[in-house]
Amino acid sequence: MSFSVFKTDQWQKLTFNKKKEALQELENEMAEKQGRTARNIETARLPMDGYYDGIRASGSLFINENYLKVDCKNYEAMEIIIHEGRHAYQDDAIVAYIADSIETCGLNNKPDILVIASWMRNLLVYNQPHGGLVSKIRYRFQPRERDAFDYAYDEMQSFVALFSGDTFFRGYIDDKTLIREDWKSKEEVFLSSVNSSSSCEDYCSKDTFDMYNIFVKKYCKILFTSYGESHHIFL
Repeated sequence: MSFSVFKTDQWQKLTFNKKKEALQELENEMAEKQGRTARNIETARLPMDGYYDGIRASGSLFINENYLKVDCKNYEAMEIIIHEGRHAYQDDAIVAYIADSIETCGLNNKPDILVIASWMRNLLVYNQPHGGLVSKIRYRFQPRERDAFDYAYDEMQSFVALFSGDTFFRGYIDDKTLIREDWKSKEEVFLSSVNSSSSCEDYCSKDTFDMYNIFVKKYCKILFTSYGESHHIFL
């Protein structure tokens, strides 16, 4: 696809439906790059930026419709789709891991098996971003969200050369860089809270990759297959 459609001067000329089509093309491009099936893009009035609906067989990516109703949220909309699409990649990796077919599945750039296992365990111990600062930190740095935020950030950085002439993009990148640095300063708080926890939130520890992990794998297999052809989890 031609990503130039997301330049602010081009985005402003698009209708709501054309913007949605552009985001669908972006998802198709990301899916091909990741070696997974593309999901449908849906818009809705949401209390959040977006989410990945993995329960339904269609596995749609939802984005808050307000991002398409204004002309200056083009790059934020791109980031949301890339972020939520990464959750689809995570679920596809988990499905392959549960089926013992991770080595032969079509996913590209397959992560380490311990990383996939951490995503799987994160399905059962998922922190919502509700409440105070600690809750938001624990949400931001749990395995699935950390990976999705980092992946979307890196992908958006890859567009610097293409969008460098757009003042809106430069502003977007500057804001995201400041936000990222702020979160890094909070990461120490998160790690401290994890280390003091007696729960299974030491997600990537090799010490926990034993009988507990085998149990979780069996449990997730039941959880995934209980939705028939869906094989996906809503998060």
